[in-house]
Amino acid sequence: MKNIKLGISTSATQIESQDISSNWHDWANIKGNIIDGTHPKDTTNHYNLYQKDSKLLKELNISYYRMGIEWASIEPKENEYNETVIQHYISEIKDLKENNIQVMVCFHHFTNPTWFENKGGWLKKDNNIYFIDFVKKMLSHLKDLVSEYLTFNEPSIYAGQSYFLGIWPPQHCSFNEYLMVISNMATCHLVIYKYIKLLYKGKHTLISFAHSYALVRAYKHSLSGNIVSKTYSYFTNKIVLNAFMKGKFSLFLKNHNKIKKEQYTDFIALNYYAINFFKGTKPKNPSNYPLTDMDWLVYPEGIVICLKEMLKIMKLPVFITENGICDNKDAFRIRYIFEHLKALQDSKLVIERYYHWCFIDNFEWNSGLQKQFGLIKMDNYKERIIKKSGYFYSLLTQRELDDKKILEMVKDSNYIRFS
Repeated sequence: MKNIKLGISTSATQIESQDISSNWHDWANIKGNIIDGTHPKDTTNHYNLYQKDSKLLKELNISYYRMGIEWASIEPKENEYNETVIQHYISEIKDLKENNIQVMVCFHHFTNPTWFENKGGWLKKDNNIYFIDFVKKMLSHLKDLVSEYLTFNEPSIYAGQSYFLGIWPPQHCSFNEYLMVISNMATCHLVIYKYIKLLYKGKHTLISFAHSYALVRAYKHSLSGNIVSKTYSYFTNKIVLNAFMKGKFSLFLKNHNKIKKEQYTDFIALNYYAINFFKGTKPKNPSNYPLTDMDWLVYPEGIVICLKEMLKIMKLPVFITENGICDNKDAFRIRYIFEHLKALQDSKLVIERYYHWCFIDNFEWNSGLQKQFGLIKMDNYKERIIKKSGYFYSLLTQRELDDKKILEMVKDSNYIRFS
């Protein structure tokens, strides 16, 4: 595609297979927490096979790659940094660059060192300095290699799943704690944004945070569903976006550092997957929406709706930093990708980049290895097999959406299940 630069996203914990002490590794050690009984150690072994994966990315004609770095591996004990691990990430980034792949680094993707968790984690504002110091340490090594960063991936999802809904570790169920975590993460983002700008001294750099926009609607336009959906959107979208993008803290959040209001992001970074409906306070799916293998509703037009809402807050360049589908048989991933890119193209919005989630089937948090989002199939934790959708995505890097071959592949890709 000429108008949108295509890339691929990953995260460290989900692909590396490291044996470390983190909140997710500790939680996976307890039987029953991961649905299929697997563990982050069981995933793709990317940590040791990154050179093989770089070549595979190049084979797929991928020029843009979003990757994570594992805080718990880099700083396994408080203020004790593992220089071997740091050098590993430097080597990985250099290898990607040698394959003409531009790297975007994400500093936080749902995982924390155990020692940080034991100090109260993101609930305590006094702990913010630990994350900030970790980022500063990594920037001292990365500043000559990387110029594009995400401070956090989906802070509202992390805070919601871990501290409000109680689904992820530490399994708390407190609305006040949700707000505390958002406040602390937002504060860190603002401090880090200013630090990177000073560090790079006017040199080209792009900084943002990846936001999973909660697209929620009322089931059959019910009054109760409308109230719930608007409230849900306010607390997961509006207050989060204003805090992270503008330093504008609502009355529900705390601006611990008394940071002034100004611009704190260089581009819109949207993660989008699905639409959700509420009937009263409970989710309720309308009929005839295609379903993914996560039982998420497919709604391609939603990606444009979310972008337009984010652009109302600040007019910035647009990156889709995650978009993908759980499709264990690779039966309809091609159609899903096509329909979302088509929606973006038809919107007339200027989209700089689109990062597909994800590169390879990996550890999908509490679902384990059973839910598959990858363009690459993992076989026996070592072998990589390019799926049909992987070849399709590679073809998209060279052709337009109306190309005959593209349309033929889309025609053979169809949704199987509907709500």
